[in-house]
Amino acid sequence: MARRTVIAAGFLLAIKAQLTPCAGAESDTPTIEPWHVDFADRDTHAAFHNDRGLRFYQSGRLDKAIEELSAAIELHPVASLPYYNRGNAHFRLRQFERAAEDYSQALSRSPDHVMALVNRGSARSALGRLDEALADYNAAFAREPDNSYVLFNRGFLRGKRQEYREAIADFTRVIERDPNDGDAYRLRAAAYASLGEMAKALRDRDTALTLGPSKRTKAP
Repeated sequence: MARRTVIAAGFLLAIKAQLTPCAGAESDTPTIEPWHVDFADRDTHAAFHNDRGLRFYQSGRLDKAIEELSAAIELHPVASLPYYNRGNAHFRLRQFERAAEDYSQALSRSPDHVMALVNRGSARSALGRLDEALADYNAAFAREPDNSYVLFNRGFLRGKRQEYREAIADFTRVIERDPNDGDAYRLRAAAYASLGEMAKALRDRDTALTLGPSKRTKAP
């Protein structure tokens, strides 16, 4: 019984330690997107501020990144990309309400931007708006059902919602795509433990310990 209590408690600890939205690249250093991905040279001045904001973001100067991205938005308010990038900077500063609003602005301009959906879901999850977060993850899943980031984040949220069977299904799909994803095994173990399925929980826990942490983008 003591072992079950320790492992089951691990799900809440894992949730606190690993809020894991996506930034579009599998890297320990999250990135925001350069202008040419979306707009080429449509507005060179806005592009300059967006890409300057990117450099500040990558160097950790998030306030300066927000300043430059805001300048890009002022120059080219119909573009989605600077809103998305500024949302990522707000997220890293744990300004989740502002991040969610920027992702919403990006999505109003580019409704199929999957990473904006996922990151808005993570911001809303951090704000305790779990139903809205799940709606965002489901919308992202509808667009890219094989995206492991989408599945991982949705499984993570379902664990927070105590929907452990559904969380297990999402983590299992992540593992099917990447059998070396230690984080997916770790969180699936916690979900199994929460359901009292201790043999499966211990097996996944041991696999997670063998694999170690995954190389996964932490915050936008």
